[in-house]
Amino acid sequence: MVEFLPSKQAVAGSPFSSVFLASLIVQQLDRWARNLRVTLDTFNTLADNHVAFASVTENIDYTTPEGRLFTAMLGAFKQYFSDSLAKHTSKAKRERVMQGLYNGDLPFGYGKGEDGVPSVVEEEAVAVRMIFERYSTG
Repeated sequence: MVEFLPSKQAVAGSPFSSVFLASLIVQQLDRWARNLRVTLDTFNTLADNHVAFASVTENIDYTTPEGRLFTAMLGAFKQYFSDSLAKHTSKAKRERVMQGLYNGDLPFGYGKGEDGVPSVVEEEAVAVRMIFERYSTG
C-alpha cells in the first residue's frame, strides 16, 4: 500500500513516526529538489526509514551504488541548471533596470502601454485614488 503526502515539508520534517509511507513517487527528481544537499539529505532520511523513492520519468534504481552515484550526479546537474538560470534571470532584470524598463508584475492601476512602458489605466486609477483617499482620511 502506498500513501501520498500533500507536501515535501510533511516528509522532510517528519521522523516518519506519525506517517506511514512505503514509497515516495515524484514526476521528476528536480520537481522534488533542485539543491544537491537537499536531494542527498532527503535520500538519507528516506533510506533510514526504509522508504522507497521513485521518479516517473527517470528510470534509476536508487538502492544500488550505481543508482546513488547517478542520483548524486543528476542532483548536481539539476542544482547547476537552477543556479545558472537564477544568475541569468538576475542579469536580465538588472539589464531591464539599466534600460529604464519595469521589472515584475504591474500594480493595479497600471498597464503596459503600446511602447512597453507602464501607463495609468484610468478606470483602475479612479478606484486606487478613492481607496487612498478613504484610507488617508480614516
